[in-house]
Amino acid sequence: MLFRSSGDFRLHPDYFRSAILGHVYEGISIFEAFLLEVSVIACMSVDMGRTALFRGVPERPREFSFLLRPTQRDFNEFVQLLDKMMSDNIDLDFFRNEVSLEREETLKDGRIRVIPKGSIQVMEEWFRAKFKPKDDPSVFEDTFAAFREVRKLRSKPAHAVDDNVFDQAFFGRQRELMIRSYAAIRTIRQMLSNHSATRSCEVPESLRSGENIWSY
Repeated sequence: MLFRSSGDFRLHPDYFRSAILGHVYEGISIFEAFLLEVSVIACMSVDMGRTALFRGVPERPREFSFLLRPTQRDFNEFVQLLDKMMSDNIDLDFFRNEVSLEREETLKDGRIRVIPKGSIQVMEEWFRAKFKPKDDPSVFEDTFAAFREVRKLRSKPAHAVDDNVFDQAFFGRQRELMIRSYAAIRTIRQMLSNHSATRSCEVPESLRSGENIWSY
């Protein structure tokens, strides 16, 4: 299916710099930075004597990039991939049962039903118990809200009939979602870096400074 848009459009700036101007961009994309953060978190997890918080650090999938087409289908597929790298990738063994993996719910008849907690809830409870941010208490809300946002978007995809909806707004939605998701992963790495056992893990300068990470 072909799509045609009217208006004033320009080439992607990174493509223009490299393909047209022949410039080598000194920096990394937000997608590369995301995977680097996951890799550093894996190193920190091992140094803490635990299994990796996130199970795998895959090579960057081709689809883990900015949308080529702003369609509902492409956006949904990106969200599914992102969730696989976030919530689906959490290894509960990391937490060593230091927080309960279940919760109790009282039914109308008074009986108690035991329900497994979701991986996001377990992770949030563990970080809240282990780390006490001094400057900005909202760091927890922002971090785990990003995980839940991605999970919610994946859980409620558009109906198949809407898969080919074409809307330039999907470009902006993906970008903002990726920025929030990267910030969440970065915050987790920063919290783990406060643990004395993680200091031997090298954090690339691009991640430490947060500079030259492009998100457009």
